[in-house]
Amino acid sequence: MPRWSAPRADFILLAGDWLAHGFSDSYYQYAGNRDPRGLYEFIDKTIMFLTQRIREQFPHIPIYPALGNADSYCGDYQLQPKGEFLRRTAETWKGLLHDEQAFMQSFPTGGYYPASAPGTSKHRVVILNTVFFSTDYRNQCGDPKDDPGGDQLRWLAAQLRDAASKGDKVWLLYHIPYGIDAYNSVIAPGGNAVEKVVSLWQPDYTEKFLALLDQYRDTIQSMLAGHTHMDYFRLGPYGVSGRPSTFLLVTPGISPIFGNNPGLHVLSYDRKAFSILDYATHRLDLSAGSSADWREEYRFSQVYRLFPVTGTTLKTLSRSLKEEPHTRATYIEYYNVVGDPAMPQITDQTWPLYWCAIDYLTALPFQTCVENFSRP
Repeated sequence: MPRWSAPRADFILLAGDWLAHGFSDSYYQYAGNRDPRGLYEFIDKTIMFLTQRIREQFPHIPIYPALGNADSYCGDYQLQPKGEFLRRTAETWKGLLHDEQAFMQSFPTGGYYPASAPGTSKHRVVILNTVFFSTDYRNQCGDPKDDPGGDQLRWLAAQLRDAASKGDKVWLLYHIPYGIDAYNSVIAPGGNAVEKVVSLWQPDYTEKFLALLDQYRDTIQSMLAGHTHMDYFRLGPYGVSGRPSTFLLVTPGISPIFGNNPGLHVLSYDRKAFSILDYATHRLDLSAGSSADWREEYRFSQVYRLFPVTGTTLKTLSRSLKEEPHTRATYIEYYNVVGDPAMPQITDQTWPLYWCAIDYLTALPFQTCVENFSRP
C-alpha cells in the first residue's frame, strides 16, 4: 500500500471531511437496517480508526484537524452545534494536539478551536468550522433559531483581537473556502453572460469574514482550506491598501471522486515570521495502478518562478494566468492534480469562471468580471 511520511514536519493540518460522501446511505445499505444508533456508533468507530492510523504514522507530530461538511451524525451540512457528535469527536481528537485545554473549551460547542504552533507561543493556528457558513447548511438536529455561524464569527473576532494585541501571527485552517463556487456557477451557452452565480458561503457571513480579514491583515499570515478536492488559490479582500490582505491555499483531496488524483500540500515556512515561503503538491498517480506511489508533482517557486508565497506574488500569478497561455495551461493541468483527462474541471468556456473566482469573492463583482473577461 502506498505510504506517505513527513519525518521533519513541524505539524500537520487536516482540512476536513473524515467521512465519505453518502456515508449514512452506504451504512444503512450494508447494515440492512436504518437504526440511527448503529450509524452513530459506526461513525465514531470510523473517526477513531482514522485518528489512530494517522497517529501511528506520525506519533510525535502535533496534528490539527478540521471538520468537513460530511462529518456529522445528522447528515451532510447538518452538524448539530453542542451535539453528541462534537462531544465524542472531541474526546477522540484531543490527543492529537499539544494543548488539550484550549481545544476542549470550544470544540464541543461548534467544532472550532485555537492551537499554538510548535516552538513558540507567538504563532497560532485557528481552526474554523466553515460548514456553519455554507449556503447548504441546515441546523436540522438542533434549534433552527440558533446562529452557530454568527457565534463562530464573534469567537473568531475575539481570537484575532487577542492575537493582534499581543503581536502574534495567525494561520486560519478550515474546510469550505469562501468566495464563489466556480464549478457550480454557469455561463450561458454561446456567450459570457452568467446564468447562475453560486456562492460557497451565505452572503452575510462572507461579508463579515472578509471584513475581519481586512481588519487583521497584519495578524493573519495565511489561510488553508479543502472541500473542492482541487489544487488552487484565492486572494483576500483588498481594502484601502490596494493589496490583497491575505491569501488562501486550497489543498487537493485524498478522495479521487471528482476525477482528481489524490494530493496534498507540503508547506515550507519561516519559523520566525510564521509566513509561508513555498509549497509543493504531492500526488498519488492512480493511472499507475498497483505501482502507484506518492511523489512530488510540482513546487510553486519552480513552476511559476515566484517566491515567497504572498498575496502580492499570487496576484502576479493571477495576472499571468490571464495573459500567458503557457502559465494558464500549467495551472489548469495541475488544478485537478493531473487527474482523469476524461473529467476536466476547467474548459475554455468555463475558464473565466475559475479565473474570476480567484479575485472576486462576492456575487456581483464576480459576475461583472466574467462578463467583461474577454473585453480589451
